[in-house]
Amino acid sequence: MAEPTEPKLEGDVASDKVLQGIGAIRGVATGRARVILDLSEAANFHQGEILVCMMTAPPWTILFPKAEAVVTDTGSVLSQASIASREYGIP
Repeated sequence: MAEPTEPKLEGDVASDKVLQGIGAIRGVATGRARVILDLSEAANFHQGEILVCMMTAPPWTILFPKAEAVVTDTGSVLSQASIASREYGIP
């Protein structure tokens, strides 16, 4: 009998892939990265995932309580994503 397997989600990558960047708050996070290109995809984001997006704006903070971490393509330590991450205590 075949071993049950977890479904492969679109965009899965090998577990040996590591993303690094400049942190807005001290900390380390591990977990499944979920790319969200538009806030209309928010229903696809699940508790404990790492939010990966181009940038955030105040409406995006609805995802932060579920996020293990936030990764953006643009921004700085003074960007909205950085400020909100510090408020929620997530890297």
